[in-house]
Amino acid sequence: MDHRPPPILFVGTVHSDPRGCRKSLAVLERVRPDLILVELSPYGYRYRQTKRRQLHGTFRRNLKKAAQRHGISPAQALKHPQIVLVHNQISMPFEYRAAARYSRQRNVPLALVDSSDFSRERIAGWDELLSPGNLETLLSLPAERTSTTALYELAGKAISASSEPACRFPAAGRVHGAEEAWAARERYLAAAIRHKVAQFHPRQPLYLGGWWHLTRGTAIPTLRDLLELESFQCVLLQQATARHGRGHSIHEQALIRVPHSRAQYSGLAGV
Repeated sequence: MDHRPPPILFVGTVHSDPRGCRKSLAVLERVRPDLILVELSPYGYRYRQTKRRQLHGTFRRNLKKAAQRHGISPAQALKHPQIVLVHNQISMPFEYRAAARYSRQRNVPLALVDSSDFSRERIAGWDELLSPGNLETLLSLPAERTSTTALYELAGKAISASSEPACRFPAAGRVHGAEEAWAARERYLAAAIRHKVAQFHPRQPLYLGGWWHLTRGTAIPTLRDLLELESFQCVLLQQATARHGRGHSIHEQALIRVPHSRAQYSGLAGV
């Protein structure tokens, strides 16, 4: 008898995907996992849950001030791509919202597997993130928006292991110079996933989280390296939603190969 744990399906997301929740629910309904693992820490969940009104109230007040300094309305400011990213950051990630809904409906266990230590350090910078000065600076940046489809194509190229080495580490990590913190986070994620699989003994576990963790050959060992994931275990949400039909296993689908282009990291929304 084979006592090896079942292969986990890792679904990589673009954290800024505006239709991410709906797409995630569609994949969950098709795969029917009996354990969902989400790239969100217990601390990150509790902070967003308990500080929700305070966070969003501060965001609205300070954005109004920043918008006035630019001579635009708050509604206009809310449409700026950089402001959208800030709003996404302080909100509950769509990966969790979709997983929680499915978990309630199907009575399936949901595990938050990200590092609370990592989250605590990043969330400590949210006062500056939400300050009028920072929001004003963000509004001064070009309002260039990369389409979600293009971001998934970039992610696909990175996951296919043919991106340029300089683009193989999250932008946020490069800015903060915190490679060891990111490495410790990856190790924590891998250990937490192993622990939850051993605890629940699922037949069909599924992981929802940012696509960067599914890359290889980066400056630090990623989840894909640490868990020695096979290509068939790694799919992107956009591709899984578009290609998977009921009655066919996503595990059987290989990653889509996309034209070469520079990879970008979609943000830190999962912390």
